[in-house]
Amino acid sequence: MVCEMEFERACNTEVIRIHAFFVDWLTGRYPNSSEIFWKGCGKAFSKDLVLINPSGEVSRNGDLRYELQKAYGNLEGSNFNMKIRNFQVLQSHPDWCLTMYEKWHYHGSITTARQCTALFRPNPSAPNGVEWVHIHETWSCRRAEN
Repeated sequence: MVCEMEFERACNTEVIRIHAFFVDWLTGRYPNSSEIFWKGCGKAFSKDLVLINPSGEVSRNGDLRYELQKAYGNLEGSNFNMKIRNFQVLQSHPDWCLTMYEKWHYHGSITTARQCTALFRPNPSAPNGVEWVHIHETWSCRRAEN
Protein backbone atom coordinates (compact mmCIF):
# COMPACT_ATOMS: atom_id res chain seq x y z
CA MET A 1 0.00 0.00 0.00
CA VAL A 2 1.23 3.47 -0.89
CA CYS A 3 1.69 6.04 1.86
CA GLU A 4 -1.05 8.69 1.79
CA MET A 5 1.39 11.55 1.19
CA GLU A 6 3.00 9.69 -1.74
CA PHE A 7 -0.46 8.97 -3.15
CA GLU A 8 -1.42 12.65 -2.96
CA ARG A 9 1.87 13.68 -4.60
CA ALA A 10 1.31 11.10 -7.35
CA CYS A 11 -2.12 12.62 -8.07
CA ASN A 12 -0.58 16.09 -8.40
CA THR A 13 2.14 14.76 -10.69
CA GLU A 14 -0.45 12.93 -12.79
CA VAL A 15 -2.62 16.03 -13.26
CA ILE A 16 0.39 17.94 -14.58
CA ARG A 17 1.65 15.02 -16.69
CA ILE A 18 -1.59 14.25 -18.51
CA HIS A 19 -2.28 17.89 -19.36
CA ALA A 20 1.24 18.26 -20.78
CA PHE A 21 0.52 15.13 -22.84
CA PHE A 22 -2.75 16.66 -24.10
CA VAL A 23 -0.93 19.81 -25.24
CA ASP A 24 1.64 17.77 -27.15
CA TRP A 25 -1.05 15.45 -28.57
CA LEU A 26 -3.38 18.23 -29.69
CA THR A 27 -0.57 20.27 -31.25
CA GLY A 28 0.85 17.24 -33.06
CA ARG A 29 4.22 17.27 -31.28
CA TYR A 30 4.00 13.50 -30.76
CA PRO A 31 3.72 11.07 -33.65
CA ASN A 32 0.11 10.02 -34.28
CA SER A 33 0.39 6.54 -32.84
CA SER A 34 -2.12 4.40 -30.94
CA GLU A 35 0.74 3.14 -28.77
CA ILE A 36 1.80 6.67 -27.79
CA PHE A 37 -1.81 7.62 -27.12
CA TRP A 38 -2.36 4.52 -24.97
CA LYS A 39 0.78 5.16 -22.91
CA GLY A 40 0.06 8.88 -22.55
CA CYS A 41 -3.64 8.78 -21.92
CA GLY A 42 -5.45 5.44 -22.24
CA LYS A 43 -3.63 3.70 -19.40
CA ALA A 44 -4.39 6.61 -17.09
CA PHE A 45 -8.17 6.31 -17.33
CA SER A 46 -10.08 3.81 -15.21
CA LYS A 47 -12.44 1.58 -17.18
CA ASP A 48 -15.37 3.35 -15.50
CA LEU A 49 -14.08 6.94 -15.91
CA VAL A 50 -16.69 9.68 -16.15
CA LEU A 51 -15.95 13.25 -17.29
CA ILE A 52 -18.47 16.07 -16.91
CA ASN A 53 -17.37 19.02 -19.03
CA PRO A 54 -18.17 22.70 -18.30
CA SER A 55 -21.29 22.48 -20.50
CA GLY A 56 -22.61 19.61 -18.40
CA GLU A 57 -22.08 16.92 -21.05
CA VAL A 58 -21.11 13.52 -19.67
CA SER A 59 -18.46 11.40 -21.39
CA ARG A 60 -17.42 7.92 -20.40
CA ASN A 61 -14.04 6.27 -20.85
CA GLY A 62 -14.48 4.74 -24.32
CA ASP A 63 -16.11 7.80 -25.86
CA LEU A 64 -13.65 10.15 -24.20
CA ARG A 65 -10.63 8.18 -25.40
CA TYR A 66 -12.08 8.02 -28.92
CA GLU A 67 -12.68 11.79 -29.04
CA LEU A 68 -9.25 12.61 -27.63
CA GLN A 69 -7.47 10.26 -30.00
CA LYS A 70 -9.42 11.66 -32.94
CA ALA A 71 -8.44 15.22 -31.93
CA TYR A 72 -4.76 14.52 -32.65
CA GLY A 73 -3.08 17.56 -34.20
CA ASN A 74 -6.24 19.72 -34.24
CA LEU A 75 -4.21 22.60 -32.84
CA GLU A 76 -1.03 21.96 -34.84
CA GLY A 77 0.90 25.13 -35.61
CA SER A 78 -0.85 27.05 -32.86
CA ASN A 79 0.61 28.34 -29.63
CA PHE A 80 -1.90 26.37 -27.54
CA ASN A 81 -0.87 25.63 -23.98
CA MET A 82 -2.38 24.59 -20.65
CA LYS A 83 -1.29 25.34 -17.12
CA ILE A 84 -2.42 23.72 -13.91
CA ARG A 85 -2.68 26.01 -10.90
CA ASN A 86 -3.71 25.78 -7.27
CA PHE A 87 -3.75 22.00 -6.99
CA GLN A 88 -5.08 20.79 -3.67
CA VAL A 89 -6.23 17.59 -2.07
CA LEU A 90 -9.77 17.90 -0.74
CA GLN A 91 -10.08 14.44 0.80
CA SER A 92 -7.79 11.45 0.85
CA HIS A 93 -8.11 7.80 1.78
CA PRO A 94 -5.83 4.85 1.00
CA ASP A 95 -8.30 3.76 -1.74
CA TRP A 96 -9.04 7.16 -3.32
CA CYS A 97 -8.01 10.81 -3.46
CA LEU A 98 -10.30 13.74 -4.31
CA THR A 99 -8.46 16.72 -5.77
CA MET A 100 -9.25 20.20 -7.05
CA TYR A 101 -7.26 22.39 -9.40
CA GLU A 102 -7.57 25.18 -11.94
CA LYS A 103 -6.91 24.37 -15.59
CA TRP A 104 -5.95 27.35 -17.74
CA HIS A 105 -6.09 27.17 -21.56
CA TYR A 106 -4.05 29.63 -23.61
CA HIS A 107 -4.79 29.75 -27.31
CA GLY A 108 -3.59 32.85 -29.11
CA SER A 109 -5.19 35.86 -27.45
CA ILE A 110 -7.90 33.72 -25.82
CA THR A 111 -7.48 32.54 -22.25
CA THR A 112 -10.06 30.41 -20.49
CA ALA A 113 -10.05 28.82 -17.07
CA ARG A 114 -11.83 25.84 -15.58
CA GLN A 115 -12.23 24.80 -11.97
CA CYS A 116 -11.81 21.03 -11.86
CA THR A 117 -12.28 18.25 -9.38
CA ALA A 118 -10.83 14.83 -10.03
CA LEU A 119 -11.13 11.56 -8.18
CA PHE A 120 -8.19 9.15 -8.36
CA ARG A 121 -7.55 5.66 -7.11
CA PRO A 122 -4.30 3.71 -6.93
CA ASN A 123 -3.42 1.54 -9.92
CA PRO A 124 0.18 0.32 -10.18
CA SER A 125 -0.08 -0.14 -13.98
CA ALA A 126 -1.25 3.44 -14.60
CA PRO A 127 1.14 6.36 -15.09
CA ASN A 128 2.33 7.63 -11.70
CA GLY A 129 0.51 4.68 -10.08
CA VAL A 130 -2.89 6.42 -10.07
CA GLU A 131 -5.88 6.28 -12.40
CA TRP A 132 -8.53 8.89 -13.17
CA VAL A 133 -12.00 7.81 -12.00
CA HIS A 134 -14.14 10.95 -12.16
CA ILE A 135 -13.55 14.48 -13.48
CA HIS A 136 -15.89 17.44 -13.20
CA GLU A 137 -15.02 20.74 -14.88
CA THR A 138 -16.84 24.06 -14.66
CA TRP A 139 -16.02 27.42 -16.18
CA SER A 140 -14.13 29.72 -13.87
CA CYS A 141 -14.86 33.42 -13.68
CA ARG A 142 -11.26 34.16 -12.65
CA ARG A 143 -9.29 36.45 -14.93
CA ALA A 144 -6.11 35.37 -16.62
CA GLU A 145 -3.00 35.62 -14.50
CA ASN A 146 0.19 35.95 -16.49
